[in-house]
Amino acid sequence: MVQSEALLTVSALRKYFPVRGGILQTVQAQVQAVDGVSFDVQRGEILGIVGESGCGKSTLARLIQRLIEPDAGGRYVSQDKTPCRPQRRRSRPSAARSRWSSRTRTHR
Repeated sequence: MVQSEALLTVSALRKYFPVRGGILQTVQAQVQAVDGVSFDVQRGEILGIVGESGCGKSTLARLIQRLIEPDAGGRYVSQDKTPCRPQRRRSRPSAARSRWSSRTRTHR
């Protein structure tokens, strides 16, 4: 089988979260949620992330989706090798809001 270019490339991804404490809420320590994760996903492959509770699986998924920003490393999609940008979330349709507001007005 010919090796194709990866659809998803994750390279040296890292995310640390600060632990704050004391009266001034200064940073006391760092929690290493994800540290140095790298992998490629080729066309037709399925990736499973497995591990113990609290090992960083959800944080890794959020980093790949750009729901949180990494401290270091990157992830690239498809052939262009440019970092992906997060898409804006859609707001609730205005028709649904007006339907509820009209219902409350009619029951006086």
